[in-house]
Amino acid sequence: MKLIGFVIILIVANILSGCSKELKSDSILFTLDDYSLYPKVVEQILPKYTTGLSDNNAYYILDNGAVAEAFDTQAAGAIGTGIANHWYPQYLATVVIAVDRNQTDADVTSWNDLLATQQEVGFSDTPGNVQMLLAAMAYGLEGGHYTLTKPINLLTSLQERHLLKINSFEAPIIICYDYQAVNLMEKGRNLQIIVPEEGTLTYEKGLLSNEDLNFSGDVNQVLLAANLRLLDGESNLTIYPDERAYRPAIRVDDYNYFSKATQNASCLMERNVLKARIYMSIDQREHLFFALIYIIIVTIWVVAIMIRSMQKGITYAALFTGIILNGWILVRLIKYQVLAVPILSRYLWYSYYIFQLSLPLVLLWMAWSIDKPKNETCPPKWWRVMAICIGFLLVLVFTNDLHGLVFHLELNRPDWDINYGYGIGYYTVLFVCMANLVAVFVILVQKSLRNPRKKRFLFPLTILLTFGVYNYLYITRFPFVYATDLTIVTGIFAMLLFETCIRSGLIPVNTKYIDIFTRSPLKLQIINQDKDVILMSASAVSINMDDLDKVLASTPAPILQKDDSLLFANPIPGGYALWQEDIRKLRQLQKEIQKSTQMLKDANVMLAEEEKLKRMTNEKNAKKDLMEQLGGEIDEHIIQLSTMIEKLAFAENPSQEITRIALLLCYIKRRCNLFFKEKANATTDSGELIIHIKELSEITYYSNVQIAISNEIKESIAIRHATLLYDFFYWVVDLAVQKGCPYIIAHLRIDEGFLTMGLLPSEDIGFINPESKLIVAITAEKGEIVTKDVDDTIGISISFPKGGVAYD
Repeated sequence: MKLIGFVIILIVANILSGCSKELKSDSILFTLDDYSLYPKVVEQILPKYTTGLSDNNAYYILDNGAVAEAFDTQAAGAIGTGIANHWYPQYLATVVIAVDRNQTDADVTSWNDLLATQQEVGFSDTPGNVQMLLAAMAYGLEGGHYTLTKPINLLTSLQERHLLKINSFEAPIIICYDYQAVNLMEKGRNLQIIVPEEGTLTYEKGLLSNEDLNFSGDVNQVLLAANLRLLDGESNLTIYPDERAYRPAIRVDDYNYFSKATQNASCLMERNVLKARIYMSIDQREHLFFALIYIIIVTIWVVAIMIRSMQKGITYAALFTGIILNGWILVRLIKYQVLAVPILSRYLWYSYYIFQLSLPLVLLWMAWSIDKPKNETCPPKWWRVMAICIGFLLVLVFTNDLHGLVFHLELNRPDWDINYGYGIGYYTVLFVCMANLVAVFVILVQKSLRNPRKKRFLFPLTILLTFGVYNYLYITRFPFVYATDLTIVTGIFAMLLFETCIRSGLIPVNTKYIDIFTRSPLKLQIINQDKDVILMSASAVSINMDDLDKVLASTPAPILQKDDSLLFANPIPGGYALWQEDIRKLRQLQKEIQKSTQMLKDANVMLAEEEKLKRMTNEKNAKKDLMEQLGGEIDEHIIQLSTMIEKLAFAENPSQEITRIALLLCYIKRRCNLFFKEKANATTDSGELIIHIKELSEITYYSNVQIAISNEIKESIAIRHATLLYDFFYWVVDLAVQKGCPYIIAHLRIDEGFLTMGLLPSEDIGFINPESKLIVAITAEKGEIVTKDVDDTIGISISFPKGGVAYD
């Protein structure tokens, strides 16, 4: 601990000493310019001040009491906002085209000639200069309402043809200030200074200060001796073009418009022309906007995780991850705000590794604590050892200025923050970060082995491998990757890895279901494919293997257990959900229902027996009624039969009487059949009637009465009509036997819609008594008996309309 405290004190002292060293109040800092003699001029006119070079803006320097070189466009803003109290313009700087006549004889008179020459063109894009140069070109190409569009297009065309040389004064053609071209000429370059005929801008340069400056000697003479143009345009005409050549050059008169028009100059130069830093912020505005958007996204993501997660360890991990990511981007934002103090900016850069090393450590703790109870989430000893190792790595990073084991920096170079190398310490830091992330992933996969979705780990694994490839390409300065912002991209990968682990089930964001499950009053269990119990509710009981095998085999149907409970099983990913339902009450209810059902059955049997008795009684009554009706039909014939049998012994012609008795017996039998058929059917086949008639005819043969029968009817006839026809035929035949008529012709037909039976005896057998019962029955059916004299006999016919109307 004492060693760590000593190192921290050493770092702080180094920062403070560096800041105090660079920010002395009696210093004058000049913008980086290898081709200006103005610093030597200031040494003569302000001998009490020390001079130095800086590529940073003048505003921070002024806040600390120092004096800064500036353009008039910068001075206007500083004076207007109160950053500086005094502005001392001293010489002019006109943006010109310098053509090296030893390298090219191209005819260059304007900005548009630069592309036509097909010569390399040098251009300086150092901070501050890029705005001035682009604004001058824009004024010449676009006029007073310039927008930087045409100069950016011109430089882009040069870059696409590989003719643009950035920060090079060795090219045949150079876009620079006139005093820079003069300085190069004094060093032996054969340059021709050309003021573009379309126009250009002339800037005033001088000193900004919060204190009054007392200049020594003749300032103008010193400036002229240094080959600088005075504010009134006076210059060494042996080197500078004459006053007429400078006529296209004007001075800036609207500084607000200049500031607005050039505010995106650095961004346009980097992205549109150089195709560099496309995916990262460039100027202060973008640094702020990028940081703000990033912080909003991270905050929303963290809140979403905290809402979804019910496990405290996951919630804390998401919260700490959000704090780390937002803290990292805030340090990055502050770093870009203090670029004027290189040592402070450098140590803020070193501070990045606090977050870069802490983030995997937090994720490692989260992976370890996922399945731990709330009171057991304190980091284990091995994690604390890892934290101590990371602490030593952070000390190594922050003391890099002393040993250079992490970064190889050339601090005497102004671009040390861009052109640097990596030492073994950096690779150690990167290895530890990636090793921790791999450990996080391995722990999560190991803890999710029983997770049915474990195969989805390929997605977060892809994110992890992609992040590793990204880091490798960034270290090797692969152009596309190196043009991205490491801080933001690392944060995005961290969120993606965290989120994909959640989506794939490696990180369970909701564990309250375990408490709900275990405290459920239902008898629930979850088993895996090996039939091992994973979760069990408090009221659940162990299930023996026999019942378990039975229920799994009968799924989805349940099985009945000995304790009057049903055991159900339902397949789920990775296993089965089992639950028991107590059906004792249902069984009791079932018994009661069975008892009630039996009582209903018994009652039904009694009712059926009662119905049977009633039916038997009704049948007896029906039979009685039927027999009474039948008696009404045949009682007279039975009495007649008895009488005939009694008188047979006294008959004059016994053979004839026997025939009549046989006819009556046959008639009574068939008449009974027809009676019952009348009760059962509405129609009968005509052929059946003919059979009954022929049966009577065969009996009459024994009394020498022969009957010829013919039938034209092929369809069914009404059973009542058939009965009456049979009654009528018997009556005629019996009469013919009594009269001794030897022959009768019977013919059955349908004539003009009427069912007609015609009988033609060979002799007259007498007339029918119209008062007889048969005649009444025939009349009730709308029948008609017709007799007709035929030679020596009388023809008899009986007819009925079909259904009370004529037959078709």
